[in-house]
Amino acid sequence: MMTSQLQLVDLCAITIERGPRYDTGPGPLGRRVSAEAASVVVTGERLSGQLAGVAAADWATTADDGLTLVDSRMTIGTHDGALILITYTGRINDISKFPAEPVYVSLNFATGDPRYRWLVGIQAVAKGSMSSDGNSLEYLVYELR
Repeated sequence: MMTSQLQLVDLCAITIERGPRYDTGPGPLGRRVSAEAASVVVTGERLSGQLAGVAAADWATTADDGLTLVDSRMTIGTHDGALILITYTGRINDISKFPAEPVYVSLNFATGDPRYRWLVGIQAVAKGSMSSDGNSLEYLVYELR
């Protein structure tokens, strides 16, 4: 029988300053809320940059029991001029406990820049927490190995 353990290798921190929120109300699939990002800053030894342009948002769907599914997309410009699309999906177990409840996400990356091609081939995970003032969300991001 083969046994293996997952390793979590530091990748970066992503800090998202919250922008406007749009609550479209309850529907057949749950309550839908979209939230724009006013700014995004990525810091880390292997990946750093900031939001490129203004297109960055989170789309959340909340079921009646409070489980919230997160779907986010953003493009960052790295410190050395590359553009990287970051997409992530995940969950908040009980939205009624948010912001105390963490956000768990799985991230994927897309870029045509050969310096960052390695990002396309990794699987990353993160745990997010809201700032005490509720204005920003910080994800600590790890590469799975």
